[in-house]
Amino acid sequence: GASAGESSTALEQQAVAMLGSQAAPTTRVLYAGAFDATSKKAARRFEATYFQPWLAHATAEPMNCLVRLDKDRASLVVPTQAPQKAWAVVQRLTGLAPDQIDIRVPRVGGGYGRRLDHDFVAEAVMLAKAVDAPVRLLWTREQDFGHDYYRSGCVHSFNAIVDHKRRLTGWHQRMASASALARRGVPEDRLWSSELRADQLPAGLVPNYRSDWYAQQSAQPRGPFRGMPHLSNAFAVESFIDEIAHQMQEDPLKTRLRILGEPRQLPLGNGATLDIGRLRHVLQLVADHIEWKNWLRSVNGLGIACWHIDGAYVAHAIETAMQGEQLTITRVVCAVDVGRVINPLGLQGQVAGATLDALSTALNPAITFKNGQIQQHGYKDYPLASMAQLPDDVEVIIVPGDGAPTGASFLAMPRAAPALAPAVFRVSAVRVRRLPLMKEWLRL
Repeated sequence: GASAGESSTALEQQAVAMLGSQAAPTTRVLYAGAFDATSKKAARRFEATYFQPWLAHATAEPMNCLVRLDKDRASLVVPTQAPQKAWAVVQRLTGLAPDQIDIRVPRVGGGYGRRLDHDFVAEAVMLAKAVDAPVRLLWTREQDFGHDYYRSGCVHSFNAIVDHKRRLTGWHQRMASASALARRGVPEDRLWSSELRADQLPAGLVPNYRSDWYAQQSAQPRGPFRGMPHLSNAFAVESFIDEIAHQMQEDPLKTRLRILGEPRQLPLGNGATLDIGRLRHVLQLVADHIEWKNWLRSVNGLGIACWHIDGAYVAHAIETAMQGEQLTITRVVCAVDVGRVINPLGLQGQVAGATLDALSTALNPAITFKNGQIQQHGYKDYPLASMAQLPDDVEVIIVPGDGAPTGASFLAMPRAAPALAPAVFRVSAVRVRRLPLMKEWLRL
């Protein structure tokens, strides 16, 4: 088919070439100030490029569906994140009325965005129509990996400008990726919205700011993934800020606090407001709990990062250690401010689970393809983190508040990797700019 000649390596090389050219971006997501003019007067300039792989959802339970079609009724048992969308698929394929379709949803054996698409439901319904009998469809693990809706790989290129007073005065981020919204009925001028956010850090905090997206074309299926677009951007942005701090020979916490500035309400231009005080607070909380004051003297490595998502604020601090050539994550602290907390135990579970999920995603797995064929067929060649690789505990600090509650299902997902990579750098002197982290760290 259309993807027969594609390879993940070639797409990455194409992304690097696009970002290295003088070609105009597909979409200029945000432009403020005058970056080019400011660049000519810069006291110091910083550059870095970050790489992230294609990812599969790798759910514990492969895609499956039980369907029975009678003359005037359809009955299904299907693990789905969106029963209404599954119902629409059945209605389109059978022509039945809404009250003739019964869908029962058992507990979902892993979702992360994969079960928002219903190709497996359509397959089961078509098979049931073809054989005129009830059908239980269960994909094998290899089929599940080979027919996912993947998160696209991406490349980020950064340029930053710092003045004589160590203030970040210019920021230019360029990103190349294949949009997850392609072929989903989304207008061309909005395809960037699954890849970047106009209000992501440090937008609004730097007077001369530019964010560009370069669209790549790929026939590989792509779709929603837990934490996107924050997952890929937070790693690149926060890792780059840590690099800036290191090259200025400065405490990374001090650098971040200076970029954030004094507590205030910062309009984001989309009707939302960034509360700098709340973001500083969660950052300071994890710093105090991890004993950040020892960051330079500790024999272990400490890393810190923060982010905001739709009115919620989160920060991570991570401690790593080395025993010979073995890297271990010894401690993880996460602080969250989601406004009014309705279910504290639920929030704690969401944050701890998302943190472990993010660490696993950062450490090991990557999807590669050659001649259009996925090279990973199961957990053996797409390894999720083992218990030995993960921390014994995730310390969750919940900030009490009386503001409107926000969601937290993937709030902690983007922050873990950008706190982990600097911690690894400080314990091993190896700067990782490419995920998965372990493979790149061992290579370097």
